Amino acid sequence: MLAFLTSDESRLFYAVALNAFVLWASWRTARRINTDRLDAAVDAGMLFYLVQYASICLPGVVGALHPLTIGAVALLLGGAMAVWGARRNETPEALPAIDRSSALFVAACAMFVLGYVLSLVAYQRALPVISNDALTYHLPAAVQWLQTGRLGLYEAWFYNPANSYSPLAGSTFIAWLLAPIGNDTLARFVAVGPFLLLFLATLALCRRIGAEVRVAAMVAIAAVLARPIVGQTILAKDDLFVAAFFIASVHALSRERLEERVGAWRAGIAIGLLLATKFTVLLSLPILLLMLGRGWNARRTIAVFICIVVLAGPWYLRNIFLTGNPLYPTSVTIGGFTLLRGMLHVHRSALVATPAGAWHVFTGGYYGIPLLLACLMIAGWIGGLIAAGRGLLSDRLKRTAIPGVVIGIGLFVMLAPYGEMRFAYPSLLLMFVAMCIALVRLPKFAQLAAAGLIALVAAATAFKFLWARDFMTTGAIFALIGAGAAWIAMRSETGRKAVVGALAAACVGIALYAYVNWAAYVKQCEYDSTAAWSMPAPDQYGAMGEVWKYVRDETPPSATIAYANTYFTYPLMGFSYDHRVVYAPTRAGLERFVDMPPIPERISGEQITGRVIDLLRENPDRSQWLARLRRSGAQCLVVGKHLAESHNMSPPPELGLAAADPARFVKMFENEAGVVFRIVWQ
Repeated sequence: MLAFLTSDESRLFYAVALNAFVLWASWRTARRINTDRLDAAVDAGMLFYLVQYASICLPGVVGALHPLTIGAVALLLGGAMAVWGARRNETPEALPAIDRSSALFVAACAMFVLGYVLSLVAYQRALPVISNDALTYHLPAAVQWLQTGRLGLYEAWFYNPANSYSPLAGSTFIAWLLAPIGNDTLARFVAVGPFLLLFLATLALCRRIGAEVRVAAMVAIAAVLARPIVGQTILAKDDLFVAAFFIASVHALSRERLEERVGAWRAGIAIGLLLATKFTVLLSLPILLLMLGRGWNARRTIAVFICIVVLAGPWYLRNIFLTGNPLYPTSVTIGGFTLLRGMLHVHRSALVATPAGAWHVFTGGYYGIPLLLACLMIAGWIGGLIAAGRGLLSDRLKRTAIPGVVIGIGLFVMLAPYGEMRFAYPSLLLMFVAMCIALVRLPKFAQLAAAGLIALVAAATAFKFLWARDFMTTGAIFALIGAGAAWIAMRSETGRKAVVGALAAACVGIALYAYVNWAAYVKQCEYDSTAAWSMPAPDQYGAMGEVWKYVRDETPPSATIAYANTYFTYPLMGFSYDHRVVYAPTRAGLERFVDMPPIPERISGEQITGRVIDLLRENPDRSQWLARLRRSGAQCLVVGKHLAESHNMSPPPELGLAAADPARFVKMFENEAGVVFRIVWQ
């Protein structure tokens, strides 16, 4: 019986059932506070992630984080929402009702996006987690929390220390998917959820700014299928959460939404989750100030403030307790006066220091905006600027979508420590919203044609042509099926029952197929992960993947693995995260990351990792290192031979210290990327 309950199939059933229940309860609550279904869908998505966040954080802060406690909190919150949402809201919606033909069109657009992204997921289903940030701290933090049962600080040694102290709401959503399954087969696609929420939020915001719902749907397609956005769906990161929560915040702060009975709480939840995700959202936060205006009062301000403090405050409060600086490790200096003292004095990346460099950041590389789409976005924004006219500054949505883009991109160019355009996603998405201001001035047919062209360009240029063609074909099939089902359901009660029956039958079929094939798929993912990681660099991790494979296959379960001179810690934790991973500094006098000496000079984000590596290598002390290793309980030691981020290419001190004590450090595996030692404690 125990074997059945802990089988891969039972774990999958538990995960799907829990998510389905929470999503249903979220929709039920959202329908009570919204008569408009699109607005309800956005609220349901936000509530869905709010429950996930609370289900991880509440047991995590008291040291009781476990798949069962996560489920218990989720069931309690979901049950409360289901009961509260039993009554429907009869308050009329300020927006015009969506007619049947428009509803069919929107359903087709939504199904096209769903088909497109699901075909992308299917294409990537066998690949492991491959993003550097995901391997370094997004997944390792979530795994450490589940291993220890507590939301502790995850120290990202050898990497940017800001990732240790940054809020990590993204990792809570990863932990939500890791916990019931016991591996990353679902968590590797954690970004699909916020991607779909972003589509709904963008559609609702474009409609709120005045676009007809069909035009809004196609502009929303263009926004989410732009290469920088849709390309993130296969990465286990938090950038799409930032994008979705930001657009949901703008939507919630619109005057009509804010003045609703729960409007302030809705806005507070969106902004609270946004600030709980990462430090870099502060670059886009000033844009939200443009949404201030009529409708604010003391009661609403207090409600928003309470939500922000409860949801985001603990992350910053933790940093104050540990370091005295809520934004640690970054020093904050104004006019030469240091307000907050930290380890780093960060200045903007050299990659955005010139107009040409900034343009390349936005349009170059795999995740850059294709040139044709970039030109359409700029033209649409300029058109919105012209069409806004006198209402540019008086209308809070217009001033956010047009001047807000300038403010957001300007702050990114002036302050961004990294030349990575993902930090400017909120501004880029607002450019699509600004398009709608221009489109509404055109004749109706021209609106639909222009919006359709932008959507087509975004979908077709997101990936290599053959990939995009396949994804668009799948999306078109989904769109036809979705529109057909919606048309049948709208015709009569009999048609609605037929669609519900067909949907139920399809769900049963998918469930049976998953039940039969899931265990084999999990085993295949376990094998494919190490095989794919070992593919030649730069596409994958080359010889380092062979080191990870050895650790996963040849070290005993529940082993404690010490690492050095590498920041890719997630693969060392094992496919079922049964290895505990630790680091023991060699630097004399260094026990915790917070004890690292400050870096005196101002450096950009690209320089941080190299300087941190150099600091960790300075002044090695053998006796202190051995004592730290012993206290950690390490049974194995994995040492990377080189890190390209450091200009110091000499061997790491751990290799010399281990070589000088072969009786204690028994070499088990070695290649050009790293060495694995078994530690023999006397």
